[in-house]
Amino acid sequence: MYYFIIILSSIYLLILLFFKGENPMKRAFMTCFYFTLISSIILTGCSKDVTRNQFPEDVPDIYQILEEFYNASYDYIETKQTKYDKKLYDGNPEVIIKIQGTVFSEPYKESSILVENSELDVTNQNGSKKYFYQENSAVKACILWDGKYVSQITKRKRPIGYGKDLVFEYIGEEEVKGISTYKYKTEFTDNVDRRLNSSNFEYTILQYYWIDKANHNIIKISSDLTELNNKVNLFSSSQANMQTYEKTYESLLPNLKIQDVQEIYYYNYDNPTEFEIPKHE
Repeated sequence: MYYFIIILSSIYLLILLFFKGENPMKRAFMTCFYFTLISSIILTGCSKDVTRNQFPEDVPDIYQILEEFYNASYDYIETKQTKYDKKLYDGNPEVIIKIQGTVFSEPYKESSILVENSELDVTNQNGSKKYFYQENSAVKACILWDGKYVSQITKRKRPIGYGKDLVFEYIGEEEVKGISTYKYKTEFTDNVDRRLNSSNFEYTILQYYWIDKANHNIIKISSDLTELNNKVNLFSSSQANMQTYEKTYESLLPNLKIQDVQEIYYYNYDNPTEFEIPKHE
């Protein structure tokens, strides 16, 4: 899989919830730790080739569409809806985050702006504005932090599923925001840490893709990230506290998510909104 994923703003919310009362340096350290861990999970893949499958003759080849999508430029709106067990969770049981973004494929640059967070004021929030750009052979992230932009070497953000050997199932036709689409389904399983060879940290991501019937562009992707994010939290906590999986699960149970779904709408293909990379340290 790999979105992206996972956005730094949602990770920062997690840090705020888990590390209330801790000093700012520790929260910043833990934010970078989670961001690095999830990014490495999401951006690690064997190959960007996809497994071929047969579809009805009147249905477009999603594998070809997907290869073109990975090299496309576009605007996007990402919505992430997270739900917790209201009987166990001490806080708002439903959190909604929205991000406005733009991708330029060549040369690569991307903006990712947090525009809504039902838990926090997004105004100048740490991690609420992120920019990615290619500089020679390296990709750098430029992130708003403590009122200024700081940069670091990173990896290019990729849609969830990039690098995975995806097998698609054609579902049928469906209307999305007044647009007639073809709908496809896929899922894949991976491990938070492949070195462990432990099923405790395996996760499965279920995805749906919607293809515009008129121009064959991908206009929406939905990814269920519930297992991924829960297993990342369990893995990180068990490693940090040197606990068994069972003890870690018991201690984190109130904060585990019962639903964590990301939906991204794509538009303005080949004519995305222009932006400049901010000055940064």
